[in-house]
Amino acid sequence: MLVVLTVPYAGFALQNHVDTGTRTTDEVGTTLDGTAYLEVHFPAEAPAIRWLDTKQGQPTILTTAPAGYRWNPAEGDGSAAPASLTGLPTVAGWSHEAQYRGDAVYNERVGDVHTMYGGEAETQRRLLAEYGVEYVYVGPAERNSPYFEVTVGELDAVTVAQSWEDVRIYKVDQAALGN
Repeated sequence: MLVVLTVPYAGFALQNHVDTGTRTTDEVGTTLDGTAYLEVHFPAEAPAIRWLDTKQGQPTILTTAPAGYRWNPAEGDGSAAPASLTGLPTVAGWSHEAQYRGDAVYNERVGDVHTMYGGEAETQRRLLAEYGVEYVYVGPAERNSPYFEVTVGELDAVTVAQSWEDVRIYKVDQAALGN
């Protein structure tokens, strides 16, 4: 009886998952690639995220925080997209991370992210070392953040690793941080 009652659901659900009338499927076709929408909906950030995805190992990256479920760079919300789409660790990811770490720890990390992007140089250096940040992602969400003005690129231990029109990724020389 359970099988008979639930079989119709599969037909309705399947249609919503393989709908060919979306902007993404119109552009790239039906695919199992969960990141295919990147070039269609966020073309300015796609090359930077693809570049990060080629990095060996698990380098820690810095992305804006707090990150919500929606990716709206114009409002300073990057939804931790570079970390989410590459699997690379970031200092503070989605806001639901507070459920795992606890509110106090998560909020401290979010504050540290803001400081690493735009705090006093000495504190930036200390925190970049403490968290072992290897790459700093500066895209539209970071530039539009209401929490900080991006100054991390001014540190002598931070150099441009790669740059595109709307995104700059900095490489952090941990040895040059001096901590």
